Amino acid sequence: MNKRSYIKTAYLAAWSSRLSAERSKSFDQFTTALRDAIEGHQSLLNKAQIIHRDISENNIIITDPETAAGFSGMLIDLDLAVVDGERTGGRHMIGTMEFMAIDMLCGAEHT
Repeated sequence: MNKRSYIKTAYLAAWSSRLSAERSKSFDQFTTALRDAIEGHQSLLNKAQIIHRDISENNIIITDPETAAGFSGMLIDLDLAVVDGERTGGRHMIGTMEFMAIDMLCGAEHT
């Protein structure tokens, strides 16, 4: 995972008390779900060369590990993802503005 991804993930972890308070049943459930989402992000990047580009509390879901292959949390919404340097979604700007890369907001091309 590159430095920028770690910064975004750390920012999400620090900011996401709303995710914890509103959607999780306990602190343990919240931290386990967040851990699984971070591991999912790392797996997307390292195993499939997919860069998510829209990590926010709205794109992490808390799941039941008994019905979700053992995962307590998942990273969803790959509309802005980049796979092998190519965008997966449309060219128009979508996503959660507070979590977008500055150069994306300025209209710079991403690889």
